[in-house]
Amino acid sequence: NTNDKNFTFVLKGDTKDGTFSLKTSHDDKIELDGVNITSNEGAAIIVKGKKNTEGNGVTLIAKDNTSNTITITACEDTIKHKASAIHTKGKLNITGKGQLSVIATGKGCKGINVKDDLTISDLRLNVTTSGMYLAEDTTHNDMPPFNPDDMPEEMKKQFEEMRKKFEEMAKNGKLPQFPGMPQGAQDGNGAPAPFVKHKYIGKAKAIKSSRRVIIESGNITVKTSTPGAVGIEGKDGVIINGGEVAIESADDAINANAPIYFN
Repeated sequence: NTNDKNFTFVLKGDTKDGTFSLKTSHDDKIELDGVNITSNEGAAIIVKGKKNTEGNGVTLIAKDNTSNTITITACEDTIKHKASAIHTKGKLNITGKGQLSVIATGKGCKGINVKDDLTISDLRLNVTTSGMYLAEDTTHNDMPPFNPDDMPEEMKKQFEEMRKKFEEMAKNGKLPQFPGMPQGAQDGNGAPAPFVKHKYIGKAKAIKSSRRVIIESGNITVKTSTPGAVGIEGKDGVIINGGEVAIESADDAINANAPIYFN
């Protein structure tokens, strides 16, 4: 919790089930000095607090000649969707002369998720996600069967008119198909299939910013492998000024609701 001035935090060593959490509104630095953090629920590195819109944001530094790994393995119960290996509320700068690997394996887990501008420079950054989109399926098979005889007389007439119209449309090959409602779906015993409700928790995107992603330099490798998992997404744009960027994505390699610049 930093309130008075800017701090530099140095992270070393390994943890198989831990999180580094920083609450700040200052331009603090987090130096990764050969660290290996694995979180089994929620962000492995999380920066919270008021957005410092006037400042430069928190800087994550991969120390010279070090190898660092940040991993998240589960996101199903994460509060307020902090379902990413690295999550920051404000601006984030990722830099340094070392290597940083960000790995997200849980369902819906993102690699890096920043609510403001994300700037990447100098370092060797590898981001991979492999978690599926769906968190769980809830099956409902306790619904009573539909019986038209239970309807009021006036509704029965309307139902009969609709049935005749559908029969006529079916004869002409014009029966409409309703999205999400397969016609005549059955289970293995020939009975109507149960209704399945999907709970969505997010897509396993690799790098996401709610504002801009800016790549100044460095060597960035990104890989996603499941449906809906974008490689790099900047809601307010993506700007690549230099460096080497390689993206292998199951969905869009680069996505933005604004211009994408290759300078």
